[in-house]
Amino acid sequence: EPEPDARAANEEGIDRARKAFEEEKARKAAALERARAARNAAAEPAEPEPDARAANEEGIDRARKAFEEEKARKAAALERARAARAAAAEPADPEPDTRTSNEEGIDRARKAFEEEKARKAAALERARAARAEQGSDNVSADSGVDRARKAFEEEKARKQAALERARAARMDGQSQPEDTRSEEEKARKAAALERARAASGVDRARKAFEEEKERKAAALERARRASSDAYPGAANGTSRSEAGLDRAKQAFEQEKARKAAALERARARARAAGQAEAAEELGLGPNAGRGRGRGLGGFGSWQLGRGGLGARGLGGARGVGRGMFGGWAGGAQALTPGVLVRLYGLKAKPELNGMIGNCIAFDKSKGRWQVRLEERPQADMLFKEDNLQPVSVDEYEAAQAAAEGMDSRLADRLRCPAEHGMAVEVAAEVYECDVCEADIEVSTKLMYCERCDYAICEACSVEMLKREALKA
Repeated sequence: EPEPDARAANEEGIDRARKAFEEEKARKAAALERARAARNAAAEPAEPEPDARAANEEGIDRARKAFEEEKARKAAALERARAARAAAAEPADPEPDTRTSNEEGIDRARKAFEEEKARKAAALERARAARAEQGSDNVSADSGVDRARKAFEEEKARKQAALERARAARMDGQSQPEDTRSEEEKARKAAALERARAASGVDRARKAFEEEKERKAAALERARRASSDAYPGAANGTSRSEAGLDRAKQAFEQEKARKAAALERARARARAAGQAEAAEELGLGPNAGRGRGRGLGGFGSWQLGRGGLGARGLGGARGVGRGMFGGWAGGAQALTPGVLVRLYGLKAKPELNGMIGNCIAFDKSKGRWQVRLEERPQADMLFKEDNLQPVSVDEYEAAQAAAEGMDSRLADRLRCPAEHGMAVEVAAEVYECDVCEADIEVSTKLMYCERCDYAICEACSVEMLKREALKA
């Protein structure tokens, strides 16, 4: 059994070795924590700066160096402990049990040291692997960022090029539409001016028509009085003829009121469109010419239900026109809107020669006058100035009065197939002509036999009157 001093020395050496081991363990734990902190600090930025990376590597190297130094220090401490134990055991050998327990303690300490060493080595390897993986992630992240940046730049360049092309196309497209719009605007203004001029001519023609209408009414009354004086029996016609004349007068007044209302509506629309001012500044009349001698319903010259052929004359549209007006001298009168003219010298449409109409306006683009014919008021026509002969209103009135007197005598000679007398009436409903089987529109005049219910339209009546005139 060793002495108390030797035993105390052995235990003291073991304690110092254990203490040194614990201190080394604490240092290694602190070094490992610093390495982990450095690794975490290195992993935080997406792309660590070279200085930070170098600092991390330097910290790991310092930790490795400290570990080696600590390892050498522990080995030296262990050697010293062994030497101290050997020196303490030399005076007297300890008991086998004591020696065995001491060796067991040293073995446990060595085993714990090796385990700690292995654990720290594994932790170090893991730290290195993590750092290497972080570096590869940084490289891949950098490459992905570069690809994204490159794609963004390419898309930006493509959009810029598309924008430049769109701007160039818009500039090219604006240059042409502006020219087109300017031309369209000029054409629109020119058309509006022509319409205003035409409206001015129509107003003058309307005024002349109203004046001519009043003259014709007066001439008709004079012709009727003269006819009554020349043919007393004609003045004492049947009551049916007088009733037809009264109906014609009533229809005339109704048609006159209807036309006046329509004229007021047309004036209101013209004022709303801004065309009335142009007509008033030129001093034009308010009435639109519908041709002269058309009467009220359908016959070219019949006024108030009876009269005659007037401007048509005995030959209709082509027969008496020249005979009645052929001797008129209108060359001295200038052609202006509203002037009454006669057509002559037409070769393309000779059937129009002798017709009477009103000058509406002059078409500068075609060099022709716009004329509204009595026979065709629904559509204006264009004629050269060489084919238009101005007609004096006084001469026209005299010829119209003569024609009316002639027509009143001839109308009494018309008979239905049963030899009944015919009366001039205004159609209150649609009739069918018993000669040509054409429809007779409402508010148009016709020759009618009430006893036989026999109706004759305008065209057929004119032909019958013409034949009667030729027989006479």
